[in-house]
Amino acid sequence: MANENNWVKILINKLGLLSTADFCRKTDLGRGLVDKLSAGDNQPRFDTLVKIKEAFPQVNMNWLVTRRGEILEEVLDDEETVILELYRKNVKGRNHSRLTMSFVSTVAWVAQEHDEWDQMDINSKALELEEGELSEFRATLLLKQRQRRLISEVLRRTPEKPRGLLDLQTRYEELKELLGQVNDSIQGIINLLVHKE
Repeated sequence: MANENNWVKILINKLGLLSTADFCRKTDLGRGLVDKLSAGDNQPRFDTLVKIKEAFPQVNMNWLVTRRGEILEEVLDDEETVILELYRKNVKGRNHSRLTMSFVSTVAWVAQEHDEWDQMDINSKALELEEGELSEFRATLLLKQRQRRLISEVLRRTPEKPRGLLDLQTRYEELKELLGQVNDSIQGIINLLVHKE
């Protein structure tokens, strides 16, 4: 195992690099400098740390400077960065649980709906459906997906209460049944069995 004081070797191992030479190539640092840093003879200059960070964006700059904390940090891609910024700007600062739940719920719905659209496209190719016919299915699917979201939101906010003596169903049970019907309808549309209702 690498010497605990040899931060360069620790970093190379953590990055999964095969050798010090590989590290030198990727960072564009001279082998002599890297060997001196490994031996603890020199403290790295700021421009050296910047070269390491540029070559390996996942390296935690705080760790490079202080040797404390996590060595690697998660690097977000552009899409993740946009979503995180939207969350921080529009949701987190307001510190409201309903808004947070709506945001999380919307992300989950978008992912599920995307999968449903993909499945419908696969089914349409298997059936060699024409674009005109497929557009009707797409429009109906879009409407049903929105209907499902609305019913789910109302259902989530509806308390489960016991039935009254004269009630056949509670409001919660009615909504749950309606949600089941909409889900069945969506499945039929995805399977290209039902045009419109």
